[in-house]
Amino acid sequence: MNPYKRFSFKRKVVVITGGAGGIGRSLALKLSSMGARIVILDIDQEQMSALEHKVGQGSAVVKSYLCDVTHETRVKEVMEQIVTEFGHIDVLVNNAGITHNSLFIDTPLSVVDKVFSVNFFGALNCTKYALPSLVAQKGMIITLSSVSGLVPMRYRSGYNASKHA
Repeated sequence: MNPYKRFSFKRKVVVITGGAGGIGRSLALKLSSMGARIVILDIDQEQMSALEHKVGQGSAVVKSYLCDVTHETRVKEVMEQIVTEFGHIDVLVNNAGITHNSLFIDTPLSVVDKVFSVNFFGALNCTKYALPSLVAQKGMIITLSSVSGLVPMRYRSGYNASKHA
């Protein structure tokens, strides 16, 4: 069964964090082709602009915001801007994430802190400030995780813990 068929994305306002590359980019392309209005949050302006151009070539609606999900004040501002511009938020995709590649004993705690800031607290920030609109719309929150949250990968202790959280 096609999981996309269970929910119509036509005219839905879909906010995708970490939306300029990888999984976020693929979701933006797929959901825009299904009629969703796409809002991309990312820290890579160049990739966001390229994606915005690509998605916006057809009849799709796409907007991007430079936003580091670890900065609570900026996330709040951006979510308010989205609601002002689009009227509401129907779907929030918490996709932004980072990893590291080192043994725990060799990993500075500042690296683990940064991984948690993006992977866990970034999703928390975005959910907190999108929630009033999502509740009003009876919308949905999608948070990407990883199998490593259940089956830890070697050299990724901070990442594993953030995905488990």
